[in-house]
Amino acid sequence: MNRQRWWPCELRGRSGELALIEDELRRVADGRGSAIVVTGGAGIGKTRLLAESKTVADRLGIRTGSVAAEPNESAVEMSTLLSALFGGREPLLSRQELPLTQPEPNQRFWLLRDIEAILEKNALQSPLAVCVDDAHWVDAGTAAALRELPLRLRDVPIAWIIAARPTPESNPIARTLDYLQSRDLCKVGLGPLRAEAIAAITAEILGAEPGRNVLTLAERAAGNPFLLVETLLGLQEEARVEIVGGLADVRNTQLPRRVAQKMRERLAHLSAPAREAVIVAASLGRRFSFTDMAQMLDCPTSDLLAPVGELLDADLFVEHEAKLAFWHDITREAVRASVPVSARCALDRQAATILLERGALPVEVAYQLAASAELGDEVAITTLLQAAKTVVSTDAAAASDFGCRALDLSPLQHPRRGEIVSVTAVALHTSGSSGEAIAFADAALRDTLPAEQEAQVRLSIAGMFALSPDARAEAGRQALRLPDVSPTLRAAHLACLTYNLLVAGRIEEARRSIPEARIATAATADPRASLILGVAEAGIAYADERFDKAVELFTKTAREGLAAGENTRIRMVQMYCGEILSHLGREDEALTIAQEGLASAQRDRQDWIYEMYETWQARLWLRLGRISEAAAVLEGRFELEDGTRAVAALDGAALCAMARAAMHMADTRQLRRAGEIGKVMLKLGTPVIKQHGAWILALTAMADGDMNAARDWLTGLADSPVLPRFPQDVTDEMVLARIAAATGDALLAQLALANTRRRAATNTSSLAISATQAYVHGLLSNDERELRAGVDGFGRCRRPLEWAMATEDLGICLLSSDRAAGVATLGQALVRYTDLGAVWDARRVRGQLRDLGIRRRIVVREPATRGWAAMTEAEESVARLVAQGLTNREVAEQLFLSPHTVNSHLRHIFTKLAIKSRVELARLGAVEAGASDVPTSQNEDHTLLHRHARHRGADDGNGAARTFGNQ
Repeated sequence: MNRQRWWPCELRGRSGELALIEDELRRVADGRGSAIVVTGGAGIGKTRLLAESKTVADRLGIRTGSVAAEPNESAVEMSTLLSALFGGREPLLSRQELPLTQPEPNQRFWLLRDIEAILEKNALQSPLAVCVDDAHWVDAGTAAALRELPLRLRDVPIAWIIAARPTPESNPIARTLDYLQSRDLCKVGLGPLRAEAIAAITAEILGAEPGRNVLTLAERAAGNPFLLVETLLGLQEEARVEIVGGLADVRNTQLPRRVAQKMRERLAHLSAPAREAVIVAASLGRRFSFTDMAQMLDCPTSDLLAPVGELLDADLFVEHEAKLAFWHDITREAVRASVPVSARCALDRQAATILLERGALPVEVAYQLAASAELGDEVAITTLLQAAKTVVSTDAAAASDFGCRALDLSPLQHPRRGEIVSVTAVALHTSGSSGEAIAFADAALRDTLPAEQEAQVRLSIAGMFALSPDARAEAGRQALRLPDVSPTLRAAHLACLTYNLLVAGRIEEARRSIPEARIATAATADPRASLILGVAEAGIAYADERFDKAVELFTKTAREGLAAGENTRIRMVQMYCGEILSHLGREDEALTIAQEGLASAQRDRQDWIYEMYETWQARLWLRLGRISEAAAVLEGRFELEDGTRAVAALDGAALCAMARAAMHMADTRQLRRAGEIGKVMLKLGTPVIKQHGAWILALTAMADGDMNAARDWLTGLADSPVLPRFPQDVTDEMVLARIAAATGDALLAQLALANTRRRAATNTSSLAISATQAYVHGLLSNDERELRAGVDGFGRCRRPLEWAMATEDLGICLLSSDRAAGVATLGQALVRYTDLGAVWDARRVRGQLRDLGIRRRIVVREPATRGWAAMTEAEESVARLVAQGLTNREVAEQLFLSPHTVNSHLRHIFTKLAIKSRVELARLGAVEAGASDVPTSQNEDHTLLHRHARHRGADDGNGAARTFGNQ
């Protein structure tokens, strides 16, 4: 019997919901992306609605890939997504397009990038739909992908249709659905069917309009389509339906046995072979093979033909793509509930053995074993440990569950107990379960492992970059308290502790730990400990603002660290070295380091290094005045960040840069996001993260014009001053001085002066540092000479935004003594702000000039905010390539950008051009290309003229000054 026979031919009672989905699919057919979330309880009709959605998609020319998540595969990394895209009889995508045919668990970052590129390429040829049913059972990797890919590909014609039951917060999909529902998506909630739909379905299944008694029975299904169909099929099964006067009716209103009876009683009506078959099948999963059932029952497959036929006729089984499956999840769950727990556990354990024997991965049977194994089960212990090790880097919560269960199953003297404890401790820390992780480590490690092994495990925890530095430092302290730890391991812990204290912002504690770490490391000559301590010592020199010394130490450390084979840390050392070079005016060297680091990380598929270098390069671009390019990178990089995962100092610095770029660009949406992130960082972070959080909130307050609030955020940290941060920007005191001057805060003014004097005294070769000192002194003392020195210094180094700030404040200073010179100087600042795309700053200067009555002959107009003329050069380059049909990855490769950065540029492009799809962009690109063939004398609004209007005066400050000065 085919499952389709049980459902009405026409979808009933869901016309409104289907219409919503059809509207979204039409948008996709027109070239735009869409995300649709369908929610509802078991049996409410989600699967049928997805099937109808696929029919609509087929009619609209949208190719579809679909999958139903399997509960037994919820620990298999990316299994559900890969099945939706590459599985089935007619796969949506070709697996040959996927570079990683068998991706490792730690390659999720690159696997997602590859999938993103393949989806984009195919969707640009023909619109796609990806349907995921039963998403409440997806694995953590698929949950992460469904959170990221719809967002990354929102400008590509792909429909993401996700159906799930209501899920608890601990479920991996819960965060994804919450996030998607906070964005621009279509949400479809399925409730009970209405009376007219119930009557229509009843009439269609029974072949006649329902009578009163039938309707009474149908109403007892409470609008649940599955229960309704079960009730009607039960009536037919028992031959209780009579057609009288054109109406289908029954003599009494008792529920059919298949609905009224518990599953145990229902199974009793089957033959013994059929009863045994359905019970063992429930332990094999929702879908299973004849062969697996036969092996469970220890019988030839031919002996199953009759029992399986009986189960098909009884509507318990259906055929599904050459396998058997349960008619509905509710049916399987009811069968399992009908079996005593002890028997069910035994069957689950037997099923796990069979699945392992035919080649199932440990993670595929881990949950079955966790629920069914008993103390001392060697296969279960080994399998659960292997599963935990497999998923610890991708689903640490599952890994910790597997590890804890393996520990429960292993006797106290089990030879692998120590390994289990080690893996579980690491998994608990990685999953973010701080309290549980610490308690487990303190108890289980101490009770299970010798001191040396415990210290080794704690060293692994101390080196986890994904953890808060405070948690890493505590792991080191615990290890250093252990007795009889070898000198080599003790030296490694002392070095790691120093480094972790440094990056947590606890500089003085790190400084105090150096002597002991130095002695221990020298005594062991361990290259890894030497490398880590070298990084820490160089970092402290950097925090002390001895930049030349820090470069020397970082360079020496990188050279010596090659022997340790610590490529990740060496790349980090090189990045810090480049960071300092940019402070010293050696920007070209810094940019070269950034580009080489990105190329190396991409070649070697090192996701953490790639993201670190990408965000650092964006911070360099911001310093060089490439505001919109920096913003595009940082928006794409932190699009999913809410502040809770910002544990690293580098993330804090990058988020500050994102807020700074948003402030200058007057991007209110991004500023609002930054403010929310800053509050979370201020609440949850280490000292350095709190400093970055306070700085973000000060910037957002400045953008709102509230200098008092900005001051309050900066002075609200009880345990440390907000500046200097780690890592820092040597010109941040300019902003600090502006806040101090605007609010009359003497303490902030003194801090800004002291910081810049100390830094300038230590780094005499840096133009940016000396110019910052001159500016801060000039602003706070209203000293024209010092302000001019600041303007001159920034003019001779590559800090255009700082030059404009200093020029603006010099102009304000000059107004009291030489009004014409002051107005001209403000004009120079306005030209530069406009050229840089610093909209917020340009508006402020325009307002100052208007207040002075300067209304005539202002050649720098308010920059365009719509149309091609509003786009930056980077955006126009992206737009032209995308309009030619290139994918994000192809554009990224041509422009040496990240695909996520291209995506960010596209969002700004669509806003400025008032379009919503690449199709519209291609049409506009063709029009623009045609316009370029028209002589400029006939086309005064041509893009190049607009750009000339935007940029003219940028390299001719004196000319602009004369124009502003002629009043």
